[in-house]
Amino acid sequence: MKKAAAGDLAAAIEKMLAGAHEVGDALFAAIELPPCPADQAREQLLRGLKLAKKPVVLVLGFREEGKAGLMAAVSDALHAKGVEAGKLVGELAKLVGGKGGGQKNVAQAGGKEPEKLPEALAAALPLVKKILGV
Repeated sequence: MKKAAAGDLAAAIEKMLAGAHEVGDALFAAIELPPCPADQAREQLLRGLKLAKKPVVLVLGFREEGKAGLMAAVSDALHAKGVEAGKLVGELAKLVGGKGGGQKNVAQAGGKEPEKLPEALAAALPLVKKILGV
């Protein structure tokens, strides 16, 4: 499987932000990146957090070496409202047959079922809405 070039990943993040959903006072965006190493996905996730014009929740899915990867980033302003990257990615990881966690602002998870990434990404928005009460 061919891995994505850095420019392809950067373009995917910009497209993701452009199509972000309004969730209360925040933005939400989720996307499955082209196959890439986890460090490149994390780099783009952090870039997306910086590019966002308002508080944001970003969720990335990616496939690497036959496994599923998930990452989440949450703006500091949303932590007080109960949105934490570690908890979010931990819940989503269950959907891809894995586990994960991390800090309030950035977290990562892995799973054994990459074919379920679309399901996990689709579950992220309802979960964030539930946490925010919108």
